[in-house]
Amino acid sequence: MKQLVPRKFDRNRFLVDVEVKSLDGVSPFKAHALDLGQSGLAIFARRFLPVGHPVELIFRPSRKVDVTENCKILGRVVNARVEADGNVLGILFAKTLTSREIQSLETALGVNSRR
Repeated sequence: MKQLVPRKFDRNRFLVDVEVKSLDGVSPFKAHALDLGQSGLAIFARRFLPVGHPVELIFRPSRKVDVTENCKILGRVVNARVEADGNVLGILFAKTLTSREIQSLETALGVNSRR
């Protein structure tokens, strides 16, 4: 039986739209972010990407704020689960975000944080 490894960072519910750009030639598509942590997030998408697939995540700010590089994040698929009406993909960020970077992203997207 596979042993569970505790998460290094907390995850918070994070329900926003995100554009997923494949870095391996698959055309971009829209997805829904489900939760967010400093090292990654889970998304729900109609499209499937295999484990190991590199991606760029693009978040569209809901407010007119000074947008920094935090709205574009590189990562790769680390787990993928097929559901009846779509796919749940776990994305690991290329670099761990700092608390300040996550707060900046949440502010830009108009998301209430529990931090």
